[in-house]
Amino acid sequence: MAHSRPASGTGPEQVDIFGEEGVDLARVQIAHCGDTDDLDYIEGLIEKGVWVGLDRYGLDLFLPYDRRQATTKALLERGYADRIFLSADSVATTDWFPPNVIEQLIAAGAAHDWTIRIVPEKVLPELREAGMTEEQERTMMVDNAVRWLTG
Repeated sequence: MAHSRPASGTGPEQVDIFGEEGVDLARVQIAHCGDTDDLDYIEGLIEKGVWVGLDRYGLDLFLPYDRRQATTKALLERGYADRIFLSADSVATTDWFPPNVIEQLIAAGAAHDWTIRIVPEKVLPELREAGMTEEQERTMMVDNAVRWLTG
């Protein structure tokens, strides 16, 4: 799994480096792809054979929740459930934010609902209501992890 920053276009660059180094791209996940709603960017990564992490739900600092959901819905409609990971990238503690920044982000609305519970309690129910199938949910939440980790 490689951290990425879609705003800087790092995902495709990472994939190119992995490919040049002989890494099996079917074993690569590019994290933080949910920080963009540029479907061409995300689809370009998927088409290269990697997995994408839509994995910062609740951390609105990088992309607001409603735009994250719209992006996920669009990718599901385009048939990409079998290449997506959903999560919040939520942590119990962090050392990359200065003290009290999480609270400041929450107060400013930039980290609304950034908890480990957001995906099961909010994201998935809304996606179900929008038409996500049980098969798509199981694929993203169970089957993809098994396939990615076991090859």
